[in-house]
Amino acid sequence: MGGNHANQAAVFKQALDIEPDGLILGSIDANSAAPVLAPFKNAGIPIVGWHVSPFPGAVPDSPILLNVATDSIDVARTAASYAIAESNGRAKVVIFTDSRFAIAMKKSVTMAQIIKECKDCKLLEIIDIPLDKICTLMEKTTEQLLSKYDGNWEYSLAINDLYYDYAIAEIVLNGKSAQGPPINISAGDGSPSALLRIKYGSYQKATVPEPLVLQGWQLVDELNRVMNKMPPSNYKVPLKILTIENIESHYNTLNLFDPKNGYREAYRKIWKRK
Repeated sequence: MGGNHANQAAVFKQALDIEPDGLILGSIDANSAAPVLAPFKNAGIPIVGWHVSPFPGAVPDSPILLNVATDSIDVARTAASYAIAESNGRAKVVIFTDSRFAIAMKKSVTMAQIIKECKDCKLLEIIDIPLDKICTLMEKTTEQLLSKYDGNWEYSLAINDLYYDYAIAEIVLNGKSAQGPPINISAGDGSPSALLRIKYGSYQKATVPEPLVLQGWQLVDELNRVMNKMPPSNYKVPLKILTIENIESHYNTLNLFDPKNGYREAYRKIWKRK
């Protein structure tokens, strides 16, 4: 729906005009979107969201009733801890984040704290680039970082795989190896391009992915529960970090992380009940 508030407000007005029975949101900051969501709440239209706040479950003081996501703190800890372990406790790290979103800041602050607590690790810099401006800013930023830190930039931790989509060209042009440094790790997302990079050992080492398809089914189920006066499921997907060693058994034909836990059949059985 666009990266600025004016575009979002216009789309929300269109959605309200069609008088929906429910609303599912994706990657909207619950706090900043509260004013444009208030009319939905006033009209009795239930709202559930995906990645609308840092933690899964209820969203306090918001028209959004429930957030479906992995726990951002746990995701950040997993990614940062992997960088420390992979470097034998000597990682020199640049972190990429988007300060507009509470969930992104929770991740980047947590990763920074973990790196700082590692005795022989070093946090080089935290880079704030809005997700909707990565395509125009990331290439130049990567060039500047490579020049500034030379071989000292050993690891990258990003709140989303998208940063690496636009960093790689400059890394290649600078003659860097596909295996790094910089060694790129993502605290979230799990995009098809990221999974392909990891699968072939090409400019990304790991990601802590979101099970996007599963969470889509869960969003429908959570909204269905709200509309039928039932409590939320409070289901949280166990975290998984994907690397070249384990990726083959964890993605589908669309190159998406897709847990093989029978969730489709489970939801179909729930929805068949009267």
